[in-house]
Amino acid sequence: MTPRIFTNLRVRLSGAALALALAGCATPPTPQTSSSEVKPAAFGGLAKLDYSGNQGPVVLLQGAVTEAGQDPAKLAALEAALESILEQPGCTYAGRQAVCENLGRLYAISFARGAHPIPPVLVTMLSESTDVDLARSALERAPGASVDAVFLAGLAQAEGRVRVSLVQSLGNRRAASAVPALSALLNDPDTAASAAAAKALGQIASQEAADALAKAADPAAPAVVEARICCAARLGTAEARRSLEDISGNASVARPLRTEAFAVLLRLDPSGAPDRIAAALGGVDPSLRQSAGTWLVTVEPAKLLPVVEAQFRSWDPSVQEAVVSALGRIGDPAAVPLVLESARSEQPGLRTAALSSLGSLEGSPEVVQLLAGAARGRGEEAAAARLSLSRLKGPGVDEAVLKGARDPGNPLRTVFLEELALRDAPGAADLFMSMRAETEVALRNAALDGLILVCTPDLEVPLLGWMVAATDRSEQTHALRAAAAAAFRNPDEKARLKPIADLMAGATPAVTKHLLTTLSHVGGSEGALFVQSYVLDGRGSESAAAIDALGHWNDKTALAPLATIAEKAQDPALRTAAVENGITALPQNPWELTKDDRAVIARLRAATADAGLRGRLDALEKPPKK
Repeated sequence: MTPRIFTNLRVRLSGAALALALAGCATPPTPQTSSSEVKPAAFGGLAKLDYSGNQGPVVLLQGAVTEAGQDPAKLAALEAALESILEQPGCTYAGRQAVCENLGRLYAISFARGAHPIPPVLVTMLSESTDVDLARSALERAPGASVDAVFLAGLAQAEGRVRVSLVQSLGNRRAASAVPALSALLNDPDTAASAAAAKALGQIASQEAADALAKAADPAAPAVVEARICCAARLGTAEARRSLEDISGNASVARPLRTEAFAVLLRLDPSGAPDRIAAALGGVDPSLRQSAGTWLVTVEPAKLLPVVEAQFRSWDPSVQEAVVSALGRIGDPAAVPLVLESARSEQPGLRTAALSSLGSLEGSPEVVQLLAGAARGRGEEAAAARLSLSRLKGPGVDEAVLKGARDPGNPLRTVFLEELALRDAPGAADLFMSMRAETEVALRNAALDGLILVCTPDLEVPLLGWMVAATDRSEQTHALRAAAAAAFRNPDEKARLKPIADLMAGATPAVTKHLLTTLSHVGGSEGALFVQSYVLDGRGSESAAAIDALGHWNDKTALAPLATIAEKAQDPALRTAAVENGITALPQNPWELTKDDRAVIARLRAATADAGLRGRLDALEKPPKK
């Protein structure tokens, strides 16, 4: 048997087997008719379809619909076959659903070609609460006035759930012929029907629908207002804009709907947006003020700023704050004078908002000085000024910051030093290092804080020297942090350890403790092993400080050295200190422990006979009790 013959035979056999399974027959299938001559029996399985049973009939039907395509004869044959299934008294709900959904696909094509009869079975189903939604799925997508007429005829006789469903379909179809009937339902005692009618009129969105909604007994009812907004948005006429103005200014309308109407109005009439926004910002409606503030950023700055400038000073402080914040987001240089004026306001909230916005606007030496002055203090206002100063760009900004940092007599010098570091300006590190000779501790500390941000590995040695020579405790701390930052930036662990190890060889106990703290900040295995050797060499009281440094190491490389000290130190107190610091340094949650962590725990447990320490080590590996 040739491959082609085998393939054709296999296709015919599989198609026959599928048809047999779908029809639920026990006898071999009869020869298939052409698609244009489909008989109801071909889809007989649909009448007995069950949601949990064999879905083969649905697959067969969907394939037939797809195969029919746009062919009028095939479509008509399929429609007739499916309509006959709906007429069968014993057809299941699942079967009717599958039929109606696929009829919807077919009718969308065939009804678009002209007059088309509507099966009586579907008309009947439209009047029944159990089947109305199934019939809708078949007819709702079918175009044409005849379908609208069927829905309208059913509406005249319907009530309850059926009536609401038909109203929904008329809205979905945007059936203009339904406006009179829907208008009559607006004031119906059945609130579900009246709300559905309002929504449907909003979907239809004709002028007649808008007029009907405007005449509703309760024009402020949420369903009616939503529909009026929908109509206005689609119509976009001058009358529609007046309707939106009425809604947005009606205090009896729910706030979210008023703001929605206002937003739609701004979209429909962008030329009038600046004046409308300004009027809302100066009004008494808080919801409209908030809505207007969010729309500021969407208006062309050239048209918006003159209106804002003219009315800004008459607005409430809270409104001014919102506007100034929005001006920062807009970022137009023309807003700088107004924001600068606000930054000098007597209102704290307005000042903070303005200081924050200045960082997003074009800067200048004047703005630099104002921000630096505000940044000198503390609190939210100073924080906003510092952040803005670090982000500020514009002509002369960098030069003004550098000048302020270099000027010995500038009372804002510490602020400028901080900003110079935040900007990572060229030459900043050299300037900071030169300030070691400054007479004021505050300036030296500010320079060291700047070096923490901009230092390079080659500054480790001079910064260690700065720390050793410092007599002020705060300066020692600042220098320690800067030296640790420089060392940390050196990827070569041995190279960054050497300057510290060399200093420790002849340092005083106080300096040694500072150097050990520096090592704990830098971390790394080389430093941890160095400290381990330092302890085991027997350094007395400094050994206790070294163990404490390992307990505060910035990574896990100190855990194994702590275990080694616990095992080998001659002084029992040092062994105990190593165990205690190891317990502190290990992860405190059992699920975070690694295999290496558990090995360290085992070593520490073996190194101590203290029952309390052993209990704490055991607790690290046990999940907490619920």
